[in-house]
Amino acid sequence: MVIGEVGLAETTVAKVARRSGVSTALVHYHFSTKEHLTVAAAGWIADARSAALRQSLNRAAGLAALDALWADITQRARRGSERAWLELSSAAHGADALAPVVQRGRRAVREVLAARVSDLLRELGVEAATGPEELAAVLSTALDGIAVALACGEPAPAVRGAYDALWLLLVTSGQGARRS
Repeated sequence: MVIGEVGLAETTVAKVARRSGVSTALVHYHFSTKEHLTVAAAGWIADARSAALRQSLNRAAGLAALDALWADITQRARRGSERAWLELSSAAHGADALAPVVQRGRRAVREVLAARVSDLLRELGVEAATGPEELAAVLSTALDGIAVALACGEPAPAVRGAYDALWLLLVTSGQGARRS
C-alpha cells in the first residue's frame, strides 16, 4: 500500500501505477485526479478495516476475541494500512470529497463495535457499564490511539500492555455496574 509506505504527501499516481504494475494512463483513466484516487483508496481502506474488525471480533469469544482483535490491529500496522488510514483521516479535515468517506469509515467501525461489545463483555463475565454506542465510541478512539502508537514505532509489547489495560478497565467498570 503506497500511502502506508511513503505517506500521503509522497504518494503519486506514478507510484501507485508502478506498485500496481499498470500504466499511469490506466490509473488516470479510472481516477482522473490524485484526489479521486485518494478518495477511492480511503473507501477501500475503510471497508477493509471494518470488515477485518468484524471478522476478528466474531472469530472467537471472550479473551480469544480480544487476542484476535490485537492480532488484526498489529497486522494492519505492519502492512501500513493503519498509517494510511490515519493519514487519510488527518487529511479529511477540510477535504470536501474525502471527509464523508472517512466519516463513513469511522461510523462503520463504531457500528461493528456497538454490535459486538456488550456480548463480548458478557462473555468476559460482566455487564456493560454503559450503552453499546458509548462503549463503541470509546473503543474506536482508543483503538485509533493504539494504531497511532504502533504506526509510530512504539514497541508492540508496551502497546499491548495499554490495550490490555483498556479492556481491564472496561471489565472492571462492568463489574461495578453488576454490583449496583
